[in-house]
Amino acid sequence: AGPRTVTRGRPGSKLLYLSCELDNTVRVLSYKDDALHQIIAYQVSANPTNYPSEVHYFRGQVYLGLRGDDKIMIFDEKEDKLDVNCSFKVKEYPRHFAITNESNLFVACQKGNVVQKFLIAPQRIVLLGEAEILTPSVITLL
Repeated sequence: AGPRTVTRGRPGSKLLYLSCELDNTVRVLSYKDDALHQIIAYQVSANPTNYPSEVHYFRGQVYLGLRGDDKIMIFDEKEDKLDVNCSFKVKEYPRHFAITNESNLFVACQKGNVVQKFLIAPQRIVLLGEAEILTPSVITLL
């Protein structure tokens, strides 16, 4: 499946979310009794060269970057499953992204040669700005 990144769900949760770049899925995993179990794998795109990138959990939602589709998908966390909430377009090939506690989302768009900054606001995502950077691949928040 080409596992790429993993993130934990809400605090205290025994759920993990795993992005798999080779089969275009985000998987919901559960761990209990010192074992990891797959609950479900969501097919996130019909694009065979999509290559899901980062997966992050933030305030009850799971964010997933889709490199081939040039977008970020947002899922609502529902007990042991995910429901698609929305998605939004970003510049070309979102390789990595990070979210601050202030609800700012920074996206490294590798082939778009730009880092974009978005505000995650109730009911909307707002582009605040972007900086041209040659082939950015990782965002690290300090």
